[in-house]
Amino acid sequence: MAGQLADLWVDYHRKNALKTVHAYPTAIRSFAKFLDKRLSAQGIDPAQARLEDERLDLPALLHAWGQNLLQKYPENSRRPWGLERALLALLRGCRVTSDRAATPWHARFPRCRRSATPP
Repeated sequence: MAGQLADLWVDYHRKNALKTVHAYPTAIRSFAKFLDKRLSAQGIDPAQARLEDERLDLPALLHAWGQNLLQKYPENSRRPWGLERALLALLRGCRVTSDRAATPWHARFPRCRRSATPP
């Protein structure tokens, strides 16, 4: 999943001609580190986890990561929100390419699956 997020970051960076990019790789590394522990505890190999993985509740994982960030930074720090915002910006650019019918989960947070053909 970290590789998928890194690909999204590179695409996002190119499309938006960003000058400051440090929040995005920091958010990816932080989320990946969080997932390593969280998914291992759930019996899922983090190295095999993908954004489109049916076993993962991505919104719940993002929420748990956000709560974890709040505990790591001082009470008035804006850093947790900045990291969350950076990761969500990357995920917002994902396209749904699944042939499954849209579910409420899809409506709230699209799956990120790369397809061989452009939109």
